[in-house]
Amino acid sequence: MSPLPEFAFAVNRNPALAVGLPIVLGIVGNYASSEIRSKRTGQAAKATCPPHPAFSYIWMAASGLTGYAAHLTVRSFDAAVTPQSVDAASDALVLYYAQLGLQLLWEPLFIGANQKQAALANSLALLGTAVTMAIKMNDLATTPISTNWFTVPYCAWIAYTTYLNGRVVLAQEKH
Repeated sequence: MSPLPEFAFAVNRNPALAVGLPIVLGIVGNYASSEIRSKRTGQAAKATCPPHPAFSYIWMAASGLTGYAAHLTVRSFDAAVTPQSVDAASDALVLYYAQLGLQLLWEPLFIGANQKQAALANSLALLGTAVTMAIKMNDLATTPISTNWFTVPYCAWIAYTTYLNGRVVLAQEKH
């Protein structure tokens, strides 16, 4: 039996919802973080965006890819015939939601609250969770296509953003 409610599976049974959920949550989080920062700094919300406009689009695309991997994971869960394969798919989906939560927490920490070190700790946890999720999803034998096509770009993007976050923290410590 999975620790997740049925809703967590149901939303990922529909590929459009599975892809759309992390994208919509990311957009809402971006807007909220920008508003928090604009109130804290007095700058307009548009002035608080990432340094390059492509940053947000890459983040959304990578998040959508993991959403499709979650869809494939639920398909594996539904097709599972042994308790071990049910548990494996369930564990992978738990990791998916854990990394989604960590991903949604990063922006309010980094942008909204200006807590760069806490954001770096969050990003390291996110990277570890995402890599573990990718490995677990790849181990599911019943997916019609390898989830690596969807999870590896996401993990690479998280590694890159963790590196950037680390550079910001090091630069702050030098001053």
